[in-house]
Amino acid sequence: MGVNEYGDLIRDAGWEMRFSIDMDRMLDNLAIKGFCRKDKNYRPIAKSPFTLLRIEEIIIKYNQMILGAANYFLPVIDTKKTYIRLHYIYEYSCYGTIAKKLKRNISKIRQRFGKPLTYSLMERTRLKKLNKTTEKERAFTLYDYLTINEKLLEARIKFKTGREIIVR
Repeated sequence: MGVNEYGDLIRDAGWEMRFSIDMDRMLDNLAIKGFCRKDKNYRPIAKSPFTLLRIEEIIIKYNQMILGAANYFLPVIDTKKTYIRLHYIYEYSCYGTIAKKLKRNISKIRQRFGKPLTYSLMERTRLKKLNKTTEKERAFTLYDYLTINEKLLEARIKFKTGREIIVR
C-alpha cells in the first residue's frame, strides 16, 4: 500500500522483476556430480576421485568451483540464503574429501584445520650452485562468503573501470 499526493491510500502493483535460480535443478546437478546425496536434504559427501590429490590441490579445486558458482549465480540470486546453501555443500564436501583422504572424520578435520579450512605448507627450494636452501610457508584457505564478495566486488570494479583498484 502506498499514499498518493492527496494523502489517499493506493495500491501498488509491484511491477519489479525478480530472477532466481532453480534450486532443485542445481541440487540435482550437484548430486549427479557427486558433491551431495540425492535425498530430501541433499547432504554433502566426499568426492572420491579428489582423494588422490594432495590437500592443497583439493582446496584449490574447491576454491575454483566455489568462485565459478559465485560468478555464475550471484548476479541472479535474490537471497543470501540461496548462495549460502550452495557454499555449504561445497565446503562440507571439501571437509569430507580431506577427511576421507586422511582416514579421519569431519570433526577431527575441523579441529585440525579450523573454519575456514586453512592448510599451511612449508616449501623448500634448494639452489645447487650456491648450496643454499630457502624455506617459505604457504597457506591455502577455502573461500568463505565474505572472501567471495570481496573478490567479486574487486573484479567488477576492475572490469568497469579498466584499471585495477584494490578494495579493502
